[in-house]
Amino acid sequence: MKLTAMAWLRRVLKRPLDARDDTCWNVIVDDEPLARLVDPEPDDMFWCSFKIEPLTDPPDPRLMDDLFWGSDAWYLVGTTTQRPARRALASMRGIDQERRRVTLRGWRA
Repeated sequence: MKLTAMAWLRRVLKRPLDARDDTCWNVIVDDEPLARLVDPEPDDMFWCSFKIEPLTDPPDPRLMDDLFWGSDAWYLVGTTTQRPARRALASMRGIDQERRRVTLRGWRA
């Protein structure tokens, strides 16, 4: 049976989350958790936006800095599986300052 691109996409979008999938991620900088990304919302195509929850008090100002998210200073680790998602990258659109959200792709390990 040949699977068309549209059928494949429908299958992927309907795929339930596996128990091994992470929906929350820790943002790691210098081997220390800086923030947690929660509440994933699908965005454009393969992108997903996450709410940024700081894990430091006071919140690290880098979390609202577009240059930080565009750098390779951070990586993600799943809160459930503890697997790194080192290929995750942030959108060039920048941070949604009002909603405190960052848009990413490649977050799945």
